[in-house]
Amino acid sequence: MKKIILLMTGISLNVLTFAQLDTFNLKMYKLPEMKRFELTTSLNEASSSNKNYLQSNYSNNLNMSYNIAFRFFKNSPKWQLDENISNAANLSTDHSNTSDNKITENMLNCHINSTNRYYFIKKCFVELDGISLISNSNYNYTYNHNYDYYYRNYSSHEKGNSLNQLLEISANIGVGRIEPVQDANLAVYILQDLKKANVLSHDPNISEIVAFSTFISQLKNKRIFDSRTKRIYELEVIDSFLTANNLTNKNDIKTFAIVNDNWAFANNPTRLSGWRSSFGFDFRGNRYESNDKTTDIYTYPTSTSSTSKYDYITKQNVLTIQINNSYEDPINLHWQQSAFVNPFISKYSLTTPQDNRFLYYYNTQTYKKYSYGLYSGYTLSFYPNSRTSVSLNATFTAWKNKRNSKDDASWWTSDNSLNMMPSTGFNLVYYISPRIKLNGNFNLSYIKFVTNGYNANVIGRSFDIQPKYYTSDNKSLSTSSSLQLIFNIL
Repeated sequence: MKKIILLMTGISLNVLTFAQLDTFNLKMYKLPEMKRFELTTSLNEASSSNKNYLQSNYSNNLNMSYNIAFRFFKNSPKWQLDENISNAANLSTDHSNTSDNKITENMLNCHINSTNRYYFIKKCFVELDGISLISNSNYNYTYNHNYDYYYRNYSSHEKGNSLNQLLEISANIGVGRIEPVQDANLAVYILQDLKKANVLSHDPNISEIVAFSTFISQLKNKRIFDSRTKRIYELEVIDSFLTANNLTNKNDIKTFAIVNDNWAFANNPTRLSGWRSSFGFDFRGNRYESNDKTTDIYTYPTSTSSTSKYDYITKQNVLTIQINNSYEDPINLHWQQSAFVNPFISKYSLTTPQDNRFLYYYNTQTYKKYSYGLYSGYTLSFYPNSRTSVSLNATFTAWKNKRNSKDDASWWTSDNSLNMMPSTGFNLVYYISPRIKLNGNFNLSYIKFVTNGYNANVIGRSFDIQPKYYTSDNKSLSTSSSLQLIFNIL
């Protein structure tokens, strides 16, 4: 009887051991303490030139852009930090002799995004986040027309610039923690492929899988400038780890090929685990300034010219009190579900110039309203391997607006009407090779919003000063889809 019990115990332990790879729970993995600095740059140029020799027509187009980005990431029991700074510029020109139109545009912007989460107790945290954006653009348009409404040949030259400034600050206090666990997923993929090729000496236990996952996270964090030297070093140290921990029984080309194939796709989609709930406020201020000058030159029937200028400033302030609830569940190695529910209350203020070309005047108007509602979503994702991901998502937003009765400009806002916007989407990412990626998505969205209040009545060129009460029920259904084949040169 004792022999039977010992035999059954041995079989049970053996089955349990061999089941570790297929049943490993990603929630058991915690990202090790680390700091990471990243600097990425990109330079893009696209140009086209077309010429019709029979009709002597031509068109030229040039578009150039660059982007430089710096990122600092820190993870520790006390801190979760993610700081991003980027600077980008874009220049585009377009010229054609068929209409003799010339278009030149350039833009320069600086973007800062900062997330700072401090855990003063094990699961309790305070969070201070910020976003800053400064964008400056200039444009120069020249249009030549054969005729206008009055059948006169004329050319139009428009020149202007705009400055957009955005500052957003949020402060929250909450509980819970969400950890990235994709490195554990990659570790299991490598070990599973080694097992299928019969080069895995034994099925690793939980502690060995966690140790290999931690090793991968630390290896990814190591910065080496030369990509060729980096790949050689990474493959060498992975092989050394597997050998030192007696996880492989063969150091042959088969083992190398399996590790190299999985590591080439190591930038697999992010997997997250945990939950987080917080309460706080968010303030967003936006200032947009534009200066525009247009000169029209008429050549027929008489030579005349006219110049118009339009300078305006728009200011927008939004103060939001919100509750943020996020949940990330790696169901198993291949399935992931994510959900969020965020109720909010917002106070909205917009100061903008009003252009009434019928009465030939410009003035400034201020709109004020309160909004309260709910923003929620759910995503189900499937990861069959390290190079493929498929996800289905759904979001639902519902809100009501409450106008400020003391503000005449509130005529233009909706009042106590239920607005809603459900949407759903499908996304596919497949790496054909480490440099070639297929990306496809489809989105379906529906929006319903009600606008009511007062509006001026304009008929032809007559203007009725007496405002008219109106109610407008707006509904729309839209779809979008795309299929991209992306090739990374570097």
